[in-house]
Amino acid sequence: MKFEHGLLAALLLLSTFVFAASDWVNRIVEIIPVSVTLTDVQEKPDFLQIIGHACDNSDISSLLRAIDKADLGSPNLQKVERKNGISYFVLRVNSKH
Repeated sequence: MKFEHGLLAALLLLSTFVFAASDWVNRIVEIIPVSVTLTDVQEKPDFLQIIGHACDNSDISSLLRAIDKADLGSPNLQKVERKNGISYFVLRVNSKH
């Protein structure tokens, strides 16, 4: 399922996790920059894996800063690949606990 930014995207993402969604996932969805599209979000016991794409690397940096500023965990960029003018990324947000 592809997720676009905005209210519709938040509703789609949240409906994917219907009763199982943690506050952690919900808070991440709230801070996604407009220029970032999520293609997959997986919650693991100790981290959240986020896969998506953005127009450029500065948009991905904005997402990393937003996660850090919101004190949601430690964001670690696992992979970035630029292809056909789009930056694809894999991001891991380590749990604070």
